[in-house]
Formats: sequence, C-alpha cells, structure tokens
Amino acid sequence: GTFRIVFNDLAGGDNYLSNPISIIITNTNRTVQSILGNFQVVSADGRTSVIDLLYKDNLPARGVDFLNAVIAFYYRTKLANIDKSVQSARDFINSRKNDMMRNLKAVDSAVESIKLTVDVIDPGQQTTTIVTEKKNTQKELDELYTKSKALINLRNLLLNSDYEIIVPLGMVDEILKGV
Repeated sequence: GTFRIVFNDLAGGDNYLSNPISIIITNTNRTVQSILGNFQVVSADGRTSVIDLLYKDNLPARGVDFLNAVIAFYYRTKLANIDKSVQSARDFINSRKNDMMRNLKAVDSAVESIKLTVDVIDPGQQTTTIVTEKKNTQKELDELYTKSKALINLRNLLLNSDYEIIVPLGMVDEILKGV
C-alpha cells in the first residue's frame, strides 16, 4: 500500500518541511509486544481487589484512550461472566425444582395407590364432614332453644295475664297442647 502525508500550517510551516521526517512501520506482533511492555497492572495494596493500571506512551491522549479501551473490555467481559453465572444458577434452580416436582408427583401417586389398596380414610376429609355435621346440629339446637324460650314466654304470659291473647288453633306442637 501507499501512505499519504498531509502537511498543515500548524506543523511549523517551511521549517517543518526542511527537517527530515522518519516513519517507522512495524508488524502487529512487535506493536502488541511494545504496548504490553509499557502496560502494567499493579495491586494497589495487597488487602483489597483494587488495582492500578499504568501505561506509558509518548502521546498522553493515546495512553488514556488505550486505558479506557482496556476498562471497557473488562466491563464487557465481567458482564458476560455475570450473565453466564446467573444463567447457570437459574438452570440449576429450575433443574432442582423439576426434580422435586417429579418426586412429589411420585410420592402423591404412591400415597393414592396405598389408600386404594388399604382402604384408608382421609382424615382431612373425615374431619371436614364431622365439623360440617356439628355446625348443622348446633344450628338446629339453637333454633329449638329459641322456639323453647318463645313458648315459655308465651306460657308465662297466658298464665299471668289479665289480657286476652289469641293463639292459633290446630297446632300440632306437643308443648303448646300442654299449655
């Protein structure tokens, strides 16, 4: 290939052109070795994970650009590793969850099979039935108690009152017949 050198007025005008210009072109491996020779990673203090990145270059702006590129690559790699770690943890959890679900289903089917062969009664279902029957019986007892109180009050009113009281005839209730 060819190179083109463009001169500008900021370079020093005619003085600049009168001096010799030297251009050095090196292969990629030698350039990389030179960069790595000027680049150092040093532990700030042996107790923490803080590090110092040092790069020597004759152009400070290029040195800053190089260090910014190193830091950007570091963050990109770190994020990729975090994503891999998170995905690995997610896969592990999902695998264990699926194993547990399979084991639970196997245990449930084994329990059902044992219940069918041994004629085991489900205590939870039996308890629900007993509690429901108790509530219904309690409700009936409460209604009978309320009716009994009403009849006692009616009897006392009939026996101790000077007023006429109308009582429906043809009642089948044994308690009222006794009044």
